[in-house]
Amino acid sequence: MPEIEAIRAFAETSPAAVAVLAGPSHRVLYLNPAFGAICVEDPESLLCRPAAEAIPELAVGGFLATLDRVRTSGQPYRATARSLPVGRPGRVFDAEVSAIRGRDGTLCGVLVQLRDVTEAEARLHRAEAAAAVLDAVFEHAPVGLAVAAEPESRSIRVSRHGLGMAGREPAELLAGLVSHRPAGWGIFHRDGETPARPEELPLVRALHQGEAVSRQHWVLRGEDGTARRVQCTAAPVRDGAGRIAGGLLAWGEPWDPGERPLPPSTPAIGPWSKPARWRSGPRRRMAA
Repeated sequence: MPEIEAIRAFAETSPAAVAVLAGPSHRVLYLNPAFGAICVEDPESLLCRPAAEAIPELAVGGFLATLDRVRTSGQPYRATARSLPVGRPGRVFDAEVSAIRGRDGTLCGVLVQLRDVTEAEARLHRAEAAAAVLDAVFEHAPVGLAVAAEPESRSIRVSRHGLGMAGREPAELLAGLVSHRPAGWGIFHRDGETPARPEELPLVRALHQGEAVSRQHWVLRGEDGTARRVQCTAAPVRDGAGRIAGGLLAWGEPWDPGERPLPPSTPAIGPWSKPARWRSGPRRRMAA
């Protein structure tokens, strides 16, 4: 099969495991170094032997039948994250099988390419597990939680309890937590009278200065004047290179027996009149 030389030209240095098989029995004509590295036997000893005998692992899960279909039909086969017992146990591969045609156009063999994606799949599963934990925390934690996805604060996620405490929709919370234009409500210093400047807010400090802010007391006041005290903690979220990738804000009812009452002009502390409307479903990101 003269086509092998053309295949060898790219396959010798390819990180993918490449095999060339010929005929109805899929005789092994060529294995590149990457394929040889995952074989139990000496790759040279596998040449010219039927695939079912040389690489019996390919018979698992109907892969040999897939080779038959590609060889007879000429239609390529592709699969992502397919488990094949080739090499170390538990490995997962992206598999691609293509028909090889001779110079006269007749089908004469198949080209098998296996790309090891085991580590990538493991990272994906860990990320999915972490996301499931985060979903549960944001759904059930008895505190307000908000996560801004990047320093520019273009997206945010707010916990169910946080929405209930603030009595606002996520977009409104985003405006109040990280922007210069609070949407119908305000944040005040502990005295309940001094408005907070945007750069003073805990989440802004975490996002832009990388500052961790612990247990700061603030007063939230709604359009109707009702207000409540909250205690806030914020911290930056950093990526693997140490850059600020986002920020986390947690808030809840403060517990301070010595806290003086809010100014007489401020109505009694209590929940705001506008209820939060919660819709169940997948994680939500709100764009600013």
